[in-house]
Amino acid sequence: MLVAQQRNGDAAGIMTPVVARRREVNSRNHGDCDVRFGLAAALYVQALVDGPRREALLSESATIISGLPREYRNLFATRYVIDRISDAQLGRYPWMGKTR
Repeated sequence: MLVAQQRNGDAAGIMTPVVARRREVNSRNHGDCDVRFGLAAALYVQALVDGPRREALLSESATIISGLPREYRNLFATRYVIDRISDAQLGRYPWMGKTR
């Protein structure tokens, strides 16, 4: 919501520690798909507020998700985030109306 309101500074202030924590937890992960997916989702949101690093963050998020097992990638929530990442890579964002 903050990003849609163009309050990127506020959103970045919230997301920076979230991404840092997700990275920390993922560094100790031993195969839990939910942990990796949580990091990928946080990176997607961080990409929305960090214009200069947007492409790198979206790419990292997509790479993490592509490394998940096929069954996990086929879950509704995972498909939803994959679609949002793809849209963002094309410059389409949820607050701009219908994306697909």
